[in-house]
Amino acid sequence: MCTRFALAALALAVMPGSWTALGFASIWLARSGLHELAARALRGRGYGLRALAAPLGDLLLAAAWFAGLFRSEIEWRAIGLAVHEGPG
Repeated sequence: MCTRFALAALALAVMPGSWTALGFASIWLARSGLHELAARALRGRGYGLRALAAPLGDLLLAAAWFAGLFRSEIEWRAIGLAVHEGPG
């Protein structure tokens, strides 16, 4: 599960340039705008400038997902669990 925002950030890191930066900025603003519109529709008021920080959660989620590819243990509600290979 990789988000478009995380892929745009990866593209900007791998191939920095004006077009890549423009694509990254447009995705950032689109994600922020969607968060703001959803908040106004559901809560009756928006987040204001704090909506610009919302896409950072996408980066954290992508980083956690990527780190999970290389780990064989997880912690769920303060309980350590080992992940083993399944049958078959």
